[in-house]
Amino acid sequence: MPDKDDVIRRAYDLAEGHIATGRYEEASRVIAALLSPDANPNPHHLRLLLEEIVAITFEPTAHINLAIMLLTADSGEHDAERAFELLSEAVDGVEPDGEGGEADRLAGVAHETLADLYLRGDVAPADPETAFRHYLAAAELGRGQAAHNVAVAFEQGLFDQPVDRDSAKRYLNIAADAGVAAAMTSLALMHLDDLDAPDEVRVMDLLEQARDLGDERAAEVLEQLREDTGLTVPEDE
Repeated sequence: MPDKDDVIRRAYDLAEGHIATGRYEEASRVIAALLSPDANPNPHHLRLLLEEIVAITFEPTAHINLAIMLLTADSGEHDAERAFELLSEAVDGVEPDGEGGEADRLAGVAHETLADLYLRGDVAPADPETAFRHYLAAAELGRGQAAHNVAVAFEQGLFDQPVDRDSAKRYLNIAADAGVAAAMTSLALMHLDDLDAPDEVRVMDLLEQARDLGDERAAEVLEQLREDTGLTVPEDE
């Protein structure tokens, strides 16, 4: 039975073979798997493979992964301008279908990462309004952190947005469903602040999930609820 290192070596060979035979989508998927920390990735080798694909054709997975590598130190070369170009091409080239499939995932990642660049001003003066538009697009495609950013913007009136509690709650729901612990806690607190009687089961479920994911604010709220109401709050496992 081949060991892990042998399997990884074969995966690199497979990616190179796919590129040599023009199977760029398959190559990009193999490279994406090799970028996993479990695969002990070789950033320089993988970046060269992605560069080869991008130079030949538009392949969104390759464009996005190369852009992300160019924004991290591990790749050996930080190039925010090139990453911006690749992400812009991905946003323009991927047509999401709203079905939650691969096209939606890729478009969401591209919009979210592009929003980060606009917000930080990595390639031009910071542009919060454009950043918000990209976060909004990513949120609609199910990206949890983007949805949380949009919710905070509506809750606090950031990015030149009006304060809109209903919109904030909508995007907190998206972020919570995507597993963002801070969003779970914020959504629970919004339910507690509602004029109507809150759904106690929903509130407790959100807080317990957030606490179990390591959100300290959720743990504090649960403890306060226990003290104030005498509710029995399950301990963190």
